[in-house]
Amino acid sequence: VSGGVGVAIKSSQVYFANPSLKSLVKFIDISNSAIGLIRQNLGVSIIYNCVGGLLALAGFINPFIAALLMPLSSSFILFSTWLGSRQ
Repeated sequence: VSGGVGVAIKSSQVYFANPSLKSLVKFIDISNSAIGLIRQNLGVSIIYNCVGGLLALAGFINPFIAALLMPLSSSFILFSTWLGSRQ
C-alpha cells in the first residue's frame, strides 16, 4: 500500500490536486475548449489545403509559391493555437 498513490499519480493522465466538483467542471470546460480549438484548426487547415491544392492544380500557383505558402499555413495554425490556449 505504501507508495501506491505516487504510482497511481504517475500512471494517470489527469489528477486533481484539490478534488471538488468545481475542479471537475473546470476540467470539462478546458477539455471542451481544447476540442473546439482542434476542430477549428482542422477546419482551417482542410479549407486552406483544398483551396491551395485546387489553385495549384489549375495552374494559378506555381510549386515554388505553394512551397513558400505552406509554412504560412503552419504558422497560422500555431498562432491560432497559442491564442486559444491563452483563454
